[in-house]
Amino acid sequence: MSTEDKVKLEIIEKYSALGEKRYVVKITGTNILINIKAENEDEALKRARKLLFG
Repeated sequence: MSTEDKVKLEIIEKYSALGEKRYVVKITGTNILINIKAENEDEALKRARKLLFG
């Protein structure tokens, strides 16, 4: 199992800023937060994973 498969992400906040939907994604078990612009929750999680793992 790769590191990417072991990391769990969760959306902890959803908000709008300057007309954009934004999500705060947390790496479960840490205090690491990632602020992501996305159209929906699935896209936010995919973008966060791409940011972390390329």
